[in-house]
Amino acid sequence: MLGHFFDCIFLIHKLIFFLLC
Repeated sequence: MLGHFFDCIFLIHKLIFFLLC
């Protein structure tokens, strides 16, 4: 459960980074 939560955070972080660059 916690691993899935971190997976979601990582995906969102990657998406924000992609949008900023």
